[in-house]
Order: sequence, then C-alpha cells, then structure tokens
Amino acid sequence: MKLKKAVNLKISFCIMLISNIIFAQNRISERQYVFNKESEVYIDYDSLNSSLRFTPTVDDLKRADSIFKSDLSPKIEYESYYRNYVGLKIRGDKMIFVNLNCKMNENFEKNLFQPKGGGRCYFRGLINIDKNITEKFTINAPK
Repeated sequence: MKLKKAVNLKISFCIMLISNIIFAQNRISERQYVFNKESEVYIDYDSLNSSLRFTPTVDDLKRADSIFKSDLSPKIEYESYYRNYVGLKIRGDKMIFVNLNCKMNENFEKNLFQPKGGGRCYFRGLINIDKNITEKFTINAPK
C-alpha cells in the first residue's frame, strides 16, 4: 500500500511538472513572466493568434523592453509594471508581444491580463526585435 501511494505521488508530481512546463509562464523576475511557445494564449489582436510562436530568451526580453521603453513617455516607470511576454514570428521577424499592468492580478502569472479600461495602468505593444521597432502600441481607455 505504501508503494502504491509513493508511485501515485510520483505520477501526480510528474503530471504537475509537465503541465507547468507546457501550459504556464516562466517567471523571469518578480514582475516579468514569459509564455512558453507551447502554452495556449489568446491575444486580442486577431491577426496575432495565427502567428508562429517561439519562447523568448532573457536577451530577447531585454531587447524588447529596451525598444518599447524608448518609445514611451519618460514619465512612465516601465520597470514598475508587471509584464508578460509572448514570442511570435511574423513575416519571418521575431516579435515580442508585451502586456503591462501596474497592479498584480491573480491571473497575471497564468494568462494575459486584458482588462476593460485601465488607462495608464494597463497597456501593451508588439515589438519587432529583428528591426528594433515598436509595431503596435495600445493603451486602454480610461476606466
């Protein structure tokens, strides 16, 4: 009986570990989460959901953050935002979809956070890290 419990515990642990690897985000820092290429995610830009996916490296994220931050107002304290990232390949270019929120949400580590409203507290962009440009930028309407 003890052996059966031990085997069941090991199987449960393996299933949990595999599901976390495939379907969750990786925590890069306290405020940064990146989706693996295999994880299911919905982006509210329709054209992006059919794009090929890749898992961005830490260097990819640093490049995307640098590009995006340089396009924003200096009044925005970029590093204070919670960010999640999705790697996309569009027209052969590597792009990073960046989703930012000034507050931690209970689902932020599990899925893209897409509130209605939000104003300066919530915005997102599509960063082309091959061409070093921000291709799309959206700030939510005021609450």
